[in-house]
Amino acid sequence: MVDYGKFDKLAREVDAEEAARQPRVTRLEGATSVRIGKDGVRFEPAEKAAPAPAKTRAGGGIDYSRWDNLSAGSDDELPSDGEAGEEEEEHAPMSLDPQPQSAPSPVSLADTPAAAPPGSRARASATRNGGVVDARGLFWAQDQDTVTVHFVVDPGTKAKAVSAAVAPPRGLVVSVAGSELPAVAGRQLAFAVESDEEGSSDVDWELVADEQGRRCLKVVLRKAHPAGTRAWWDRVFVGDPAIPADAIVDRSLAKAEEAKKVWEDAHRMFREKVKNRPLPTVIDE
Repeated sequence: MVDYGKFDKLAREVDAEEAARQPRVTRLEGATSVRIGKDGVRFEPAEKAAPAPAKTRAGGGIDYSRWDNLSAGSDDELPSDGEAGEEEEEHAPMSLDPQPQSAPSPVSLADTPAAAPPGSRARASATRNGGVVDARGLFWAQDQDTVTVHFVVDPGTKAKAVSAAVAPPRGLVVSVAGSELPAVAGRQLAFAVESDEEGSSDVDWELVADEQGRRCLKVVLRKAHPAGTRAWWDRVFVGDPAIPADAIVDRSLAKAEEAKKVWEDAHRMFREKVKNRPLPTVIDE
């Protein structure tokens, strides 16, 4: 037979332990101090603290003690502003009128750099690295490979009446309506030119208007570079005034690019030489 009485006693012990672990809540009435000691927990009514001294201003007597005596749960109404007798601080009257603002300083147009007019930019491009020969009615520009010359012609000049060709090394023939252009007649180019890639003596030309609205014949000449050199012209025709060396602004850039190309070619040749160099022969001792 199994005695189940021992299980009843075990159940009562478990219930007692669970009951001991349940929290106990004690409601406190009013201000109460709690003391925990060897004898357990004791609850004692808290002593009322003495009221703090009234706070006063330097300029007037405002009694704040009545607020100190109010308890947390009091239903008493707070004293109104009139009852408190509080003196308002004096403030400067606020003006609703907008304050005058300083006027912005005027901007001087002289301080703003003026953009170059389109005409001056066109003339600068048409005379880059070149110049103007007013006595012959021409202006010119150049780069490393070509020279571009503008000849001023009559306003009514038609394209069908124009012909232009080179006679290497220094000949140039330009005709308008069957007559040789006065700026070219009997003159020789200062430096050598060459025919186009097909060997033709024809040159590229067109009728354009310059920045002043004048009709011009634009002729493009191909420079001849003997022995792979680069020639910068200081004039177009023999006898024309020479431009100064510093007027050729692209010369230094061309020298830098040419030096860079020579340096790159030298490195390329050195790498190819090292790559194609035969391997050394190993001799066993």
